[in-house]
Amino acid sequence: MASLPPTILPKVGALLRMLASPADGEALNAARALSRALGGVGLDINDLADVVEHPPAPMVLYREAAPVRRPRAPRTSSPGSVELTATRRRQVIDALSRASARGALSDWEAEFCASIIKALQGSRPRLSARQHEVIERLMVKVGGNSAWA
Repeated sequence: MASLPPTILPKVGALLRMLASPADGEALNAARALSRALGGVGLDINDLADVVEHPPAPMVLYREAAPVRRPRAPRTSSPGSVELTATRRRQVIDALSRASARGALSDWEAEFCASIIKALQGSRPRLSARQHEVIERLMVKVGGNSAWA
């Protein structure tokens, strides 16, 4: 059994609709044009009838709507979190990097600072209130003042 190539389907559909014309000449011309269109791909009216009677795959009579994608709400800082400006981020990163390089921090402090520097260089430069408090104390310890305004 033959199947209709997808490229010819729109034309076949239009010609089949024209067969319903009340004008005899238009219906006859549509029948002849349908035969020519099918002949152009190596098929005939009998092949079209076979496809209609025995479709190669289940016919889809409706199309399900695509799911609606709603835009993601912007993330907000959780209560108690601190969002740094680009200038503050740079100040903290520079001060903590210098302190770590000088060996002015304990092992725990150096490890904590490394994780904070990595977080501040990432795409979500926010600190928890507790992280902010520890960083502020470290800034006073290594620089004599806080980088926070």
